[in-house]
Amino acid sequence: MGKREERKRDDHAKILTAARELMQRDGFDTVTTEQLAAAAGVSTGTLFRQIGCKADLLIELFLISLKDRELPDGEIASLDDAVAQVIAVVDPFVAISTSRPDNAIALQREVIGGSSPRVREFISYVQSFEASIGAALTRARKAGVLNISDDDVVPLAHAIYGSLYMDFLQVSTGRVQMEALRETMVASVRFILERL
Repeated sequence: MGKREERKRDDHAKILTAARELMQRDGFDTVTTEQLAAAAGVSTGTLFRQIGCKADLLIELFLISLKDRELPDGEIASLDDAVAQVIAVVDPFVAISTSRPDNAIALQREVIGGSSPRVREFISYVQSFEASIGAALTRARKAGVLNISDDDVVPLAHAIYGSLYMDFLQVSTGRVQMEALRETMVASVRFILERL
């Protein structure tokens, strides 16, 4: 790796570290790009070249945190029931969101309104939750815990994913408090699965 590439990598790491600290302390909407650049020890021009925009930086931080916290499939599969397995898929997102609710709401706003490659990457990653939910349902079906056919797995995973997404959106509208998000999601999954 050349010196220029090494410098870019170092600058990017400094920006991520500064952003994580400032956004966790002060919130996405409060932190300015000038503050981020100063805390990272880079110019605002370098900041924009490295991250594109502040929203992309928030998305990148969420993606890093989600990937760091996600459970391996084997650990999810070892949980005792289908509800616990489904919730284990989304628990990292819930944990990150509840640590700084205003950042989670800002993320949702930016993802809905954005079109950058980072937005598409985030949506793709979160959509993978649906496949993981489907895997949990398949395990429960094979264990005889859920009385569903193979053909039911994909639409049921989609319905559960949609329900969990709506639970999160209700936080944005103030209908559900962020502290109650996990409990609300558990109730939604349990309601759906107990009626099969």
